[in-house]
Amino acid sequence: MDEKTTALKAAIRSRLQARPVPADESERARALRYATAPEMFAPVLSNRFGPGYARRLRRELAPAYQATHALLHRLSHAQRLTPADLQDAVTNWQRADHFLARARRLPRTYAGARARLIARDNESVAREVLEVLAARLNRAA
Repeated sequence: MDEKTTALKAAIRSRLQARPVPADESERARALRYATAPEMFAPVLSNRFGPGYARRLRRELAPAYQATHALLHRLSHAQRLTPADLQDAVTNWQRADHFLARARRLPRTYAGARARLIARDNESVAREVLEVLAARLNRAA
């Protein structure tokens, strides 16, 4: 956060602390207190996942991303397809879909956006693997 935002938050908090809260506590006072609560300035869901979750997820995504691209290469150039290839493709797509679901829940930060981008690309390539496999099987039939 920049200095201006920090100063603004400090000013709002000091004004709220200086004012006595009425006994009946109006709707406006409750809304002000809620809007200036410290958790409202934190990134969305950051407390739930803990600090560095997006970066950890991105590190988990890297090998899955490489495996998906390797599977696409292997199945594109394979002479014969086996049932194990089909199972590998489906399992890979399920894993990519799981990573994408996890990435969609990340906070809207730079690291979260990078993880979402990698997860989206991984899921797209996993879908492409299934399409390549389906096209090869349809050609063989």
